[in-house]
Amino acid sequence: MSDKKTTELDTILNFIEDEKMLDDYLKLQLPKNTLTFINYLEEIRSNKNLKKGLWIEQADISRSYAYQIFNGTKSPSRDTILKLCISGGFSLEETNKALTLGGFNKLYAKNRRDSLLIFALNKQLNLINTNLFLDRYEQDSLGNID
Repeated sequence: MSDKKTTELDTILNFIEDEKMLDDYLKLQLPKNTLTFINYLEEIRSNKNLKKGLWIEQADISRSYAYQIFNGTKSPSRDTILKLCISGGFSLEETNKALTLGGFNKLYAKNRRDSLLIFALNKQLNLINTNLFLDRYEQDSLGNID
């Protein structure tokens, strides 16, 4: 992914005159993303030496549903991704990448609930304590709604 600002990329795009130039732009500035959500979860799981069964249990996700997520037959909700990230001890950066690869927005500091989740991730709260924390601030917990 390009490190250029969106305005810079907009300017470059405005000067593209044909498909050859567009192809060159796409190759240089926006290469195809070969990393999938599932591959990313597996990569992080491996790096953190997470046991899949224990991780799923700590994420409070049914085993059958979790395995459908991991084999790609089910797409998880944003909250389910957050549950996996929190129970897996993901950093904020790792969590935001998982959310993005899962097709969701990153945690947004201007959103009250997301701000609380950012705090919980930074403090490495487990899922139970994260849900208690959300409840204390009258926000929806990361529940079983998928």
